[in-house]
Amino acid sequence: MHEIHRPIYKSGSATKASVSAYVGARRVPLQTAFTLETWQYIHETRTSDAPQQFIGRVSSYNSNTYKGRIYVEEFSRPVSFELGEHTRDERVVELVTTSLQTNALRRFNEAEGIVYFSAFLRTSRSGRLKSLLITYVSDNSL
Repeated sequence: MHEIHRPIYKSGSATKASVSAYVGARRVPLQTAFTLETWQYIHETRTSDAPQQFIGRVSSYNSNTYKGRIYVEEFSRPVSFELGEHTRDERVVELVTTSLQTNALRRFNEAEGIVYFSAFLRTSRSGRLKSLLITYVSDNSL
């Protein structure tokens, strides 16, 4: 992704790049073009100074990488997350996977599957949220 942006950020010989995929013989352009803004998004990540508290439901999780996605009510969307190094204990992984299981089984009881957590926000240079670095997880209110 970084190299695709080279003519935009390095030499300035381009301001925009469009990418297409072929589905069979049909050419399908991707909806988002590559620009200086998309390069800045992938190139730079800023981490907030202090963690903030959130409520969410885990929608995906990889136990090998400690990464996943969590639907955060405050953002009204799923957000990528990573469990911080000191947060990767058995109890936290159990809370995360229980939330995932409850969410996957489509139990919509408001109290089920919710986790309360603290996280640093990882944002782009423009302030757009990229991911969360989770430092604390609980099944009770913080």
